[in-house]
Amino acid sequence: MAKEEYKDVEASFDTTDLEELATRMKSALDIRDRKYGFPPKTYLKCFVGNEAVKKLVDEDIAGDEEDA
Repeated sequence: MAKEEYKDVEASFDTTDLEELATRMKSALDIRDRKYGFPPKTYLKCFVGNEAVKKLVDEDIAGDEEDA
């Protein structure tokens, strides 16, 4: 599928699929309080996006970076 064609594709999940996906993501991602900026602001229970993408691909939760 060409990159432009992805815009027309919709994902559909039932409740069980979403609960399983959420559980897998919570166990795979480094979710914690983080400080960012100057002066530092604390963001509660968050993760770093580029680290999450790599982890989702490594754990076979997503097929590739674009899918993640």
